[in-house]
Amino acid sequence: MLERICVKASYAVKLAVKKRPAWDTKGRLEDMEVALSRHLEQNTNLQHQILSSNERIAQLESMNCQLKGTVQQREEMTTQARDEIDALQRRLRYTSLLLPLLFCSN
Repeated sequence: MLERICVKASYAVKLAVKKRPAWDTKGRLEDMEVALSRHLEQNTNLQHQILSSNERIAQLESMNCQLKGTVQQREEMTTQARDEIDALQRRLRYTSLLLPLLFCSN
């Protein structure tokens, strides 16, 4: 039989478990079976958490690849737009230089 002493310490309850005597092998075996089942349950829960985390990681990596592709497309579009703006500015400057010459010749 386990004897538990409840101790209150800053809103938490801590359980102190008294060790069984050496001659109580049946009770000690029961304690170990309880502890084993508790650890197996914790292990199963942790394995489920790992699987969930791995699935989430795979989703995030996939999304990251998609976003990298989108960024690359946007960079290409930005470069093309910048080149077009530069070409239009050069054309505008050239036209603004020609206009006074055309009006002066009349």
